[in-house]
Amino acid sequence: MIKITSGYLKNKSFHAPDGLSTRPTSSKVREALFNILGSRIEDSTWLDLFSGSGSIGFEAISRYAKEVTFIENEKNAFFNLKKNIELLDLKNKSKLFKTDSIQYISKTNDSYDFIFIDPPYNSNLYEKSFEILNKKNNILNDNGVLIIEHHKKYNLPDLFLEKTKTYNYGETSLTLFNKFKIVVSD
Repeated sequence: MIKITSGYLKNKSFHAPDGLSTRPTSSKVREALFNILGSRIEDSTWLDLFSGSGSIGFEAISRYAKEVTFIENEKNAFFNLKKNIELLDLKNKSKLFKTDSIQYISKTNDSYDFIFIDPPYNSNLYEKSFEILNKKNNILNDNGVLIIEHHKKYNLPDLFLEKTKTYNYGETSLTLFNKFKIVVSD
């Protein structure tokens, strides 16, 4: 069982998918991330790619995000996530799609305040995600934040966004990128 670390759902538990196909973000890393983001979470929209257990999205909702879109393609993880959304009574704050994350970001016309990417560490899904995001920069709202969870030894490729900082927690790193709105004065 995984527990939500803060917000109105604090200490509510939900299930991680069986097996080794998902790697839920640790409570230490989740709590650190949401402390970094602070009050920006309230009324925000989130895209949780490679959602797995849904822990990041659930934390966002617990801290008053308006809506989280969960994308999960692995069958067991998808059905587990669906049950967790029902268990936590979050249907009205969630959208859940069983589809490939790369296909989703390629085709969606939606945009988000926060995008969280955490594919399997030893995959080429980081590069595929970044390639699409570099071409399709309207998926992240102005002043939005792209959050990448990755192994600390992984070197992230360049993105169209401004890298703000990398935070390290043991073997796990969180790298944040911002999309700043450019204001032109007359």
